[in-house]
Amino acid sequence: MLSEEKNRTAMVSRFKSALSKAACEEDIHAFLKNSDLLRKAFGNMWVFSKHQLGSEFVTDFVLATAFSEGLQVWAMELENPKYKSAFTADGRASLPLSRAIGQVRIGYSG
Repeated sequence: MLSEEKNRTAMVSRFKSALSKAACEEDIHAFLKNSDLLRKAFGNMWVFSKHQLGSEFVTDFVLATAFSEGLQVWAMELENPKYKSAFTADGRASLPLSRAIGQVRIGYSG
């Protein structure tokens, strides 16, 4: 258990470091694509980068895992790491978060 905790701590530390150095969304995307952080953080899932949604949109990542009833799939949309918060002071989704949610909804509704 101690080594798992050390691994988790190291993983979080690497991610925080990448976030602090990132100038744009693509920097974070490259870090996540070239590391095993997503698979480890989400339980050894399949990870697909830049998956096309319809004719207009592309996800940053799609995560998928098989279970007894089929596949469970998540779309991941990254935003600029320099945005201060995903939520406004009154608890509503910020404009960048709202756009990311809309992009995923539109992509999967078509």
